[in-house]
Amino acid sequence: MFRFLVVLHLFVIPYAFYVIRDDAAHPERWDTWYRNPSNSIPYCLVMEAVILGSCYQIGREHQRREGIRLLSEAIELRKQGRYREADIAYQEGCRLADLRR
Repeated sequence: MFRFLVVLHLFVIPYAFYVIRDDAAHPERWDTWYRNPSNSIPYCLVMEAVILGSCYQIGREHQRREGIRLLSEAIELRKQGRYREADIAYQEGCRLADLRR
């Protein structure tokens, strides 16, 4: 999903700039709401924010899953009697999963 959003961002945003530049050069098209640059520029900014926000959320969720995996690993290490490695994995897991003691 993350790669899809990056590819979408790389192709759609430059195309949007091209369309806005072309529409800005032709005021006769501005009677259609999506051809008017005063409407399309804020729309493009909102879509950019949605794409970047989605990328941030996907990355944060991946980091949280990695933290939970480390917490599970810490439990297994503690069962094996490897307390030092378990404490390190636990602290790193808490940091990644954004858990506070």
